[in-house]
Amino acid sequence: MINSPINTQPYNLLATFLAPDKTEQQIAELQALIGQDKINWGLVLLQANIDFCTPLWYVQLKMDNLFYLVPQDLQEYLTVIYDANCERNQLFREELEKVLIFCEAEQIQTILLKGAATFYDNLYGDDGARVMKDLDLLIKPEQIDAVVGYLVASDYQVIPDPGRTVENKQTDLRHHHIDAYQKRGTPVVIEIHYNTLYAETGQILPPEDAWNRSISCVDHYPLCNILSPSDRLLHHALHATNSQREFIQGNIFLLYLTEYQYLKKKNCLTFEDITKGKNPIIRHYLTPLRTFDYLAQILFSEISSYAEVPLRTKLHGKRVLAWQNSSLALHEEKHSLSATLTNALLQSYFLSQVPMWMWRNTCYAAGFSSIPDRIRMCIKKLFTTESYKKI
Repeated sequence: MINSPINTQPYNLLATFLAPDKTEQQIAELQALIGQDKINWGLVLLQANIDFCTPLWYVQLKMDNLFYLVPQDLQEYLTVIYDANCERNQLFREELEKVLIFCEAEQIQTILLKGAATFYDNLYGDDGARVMKDLDLLIKPEQIDAVVGYLVASDYQVIPDPGRTVENKQTDLRHHHIDAYQKRGTPVVIEIHYNTLYAETGQILPPEDAWNRSISCVDHYPLCNILSPSDRLLHHALHATNSQREFIQGNIFLLYLTEYQYLKKKNCLTFEDITKGKNPIIRHYLTPLRTFDYLAQILFSEISSYAEVPLRTKLHGKRVLAWQNSSLALHEEKHSLSATLTNALLQSYFLSQVPMWMWRNTCYAAGFSSIPDRIRMCIKKLFTTESYKKI
């Protein structure tokens, strides 16, 4: 972490709390800040809830011996959330093991993606640290029907996704998973992927490369695979910045930034290690990827010099931080005019970038022959209520 006064804006401050491997000096600075009673705990908690990292905040406060310094009511709330997440994750883990046992018996290979992979490498050292929305499994297309059959027989029901339209057009290529399945009476949701990432970004890490470089978890039962360290970091960063327009909007979740930092520290990889040797399409995404990496550095790392970071990356980093803090400020009853104007300006930037994002994502298809289908899809999306709601 940078040797400078702690930034007390909610997004930055929460990142400081979440940073792994703090020095004694950094912990002492946080202790002093807590003692000054100048922290707006309500806004920091709101940020944690928005970014799905409330249980992780609890774990990190405990690890840094800061938990009993925060207000009593916050201690109680965090404890309840953490305990509930432990129970939830236990359900997810048990169901994941059942699916993997079936896959191993049927000789179906799987790669665990995103949160599911953290179960198998114990990334956080605490089963209750990470919030799981669903379990993502990469499975070869010809084996998906067998897994779906198992899920249906095991009391899972499909969750129809109206936004995942299949029209037998070239633009169907943008999809990367089938509709999710949920275990009846539980929060457990399983999402089966046949491609690694959404739309054009799926070409950066094609499934055949993911399979060829994947690592078998031979020390675990049941058997499964996870992405190679560099592929996992790249997959994580692309998903965190592009899957739902996160980068252009500035809506980068601290859960994803923190996990990225944990993975980088565990595998001792640089940004160049993560991005080298990939499909040339990656050039369109280097700015979002660099900005994501830069944010992880300035919020979590011990590096104090950023002279080699491109100016564009620094400006986008400032934009993301400004969006996060101005958006949260609007939740206050008496927010400043500055927060309102900043938010409006950044929203204008976002809207200006949406058409290009749509072209490479919602309307994606490969090759020149697909251009008519892509144009048709763009026109369709521009005039649907659902699209405006997403924006």
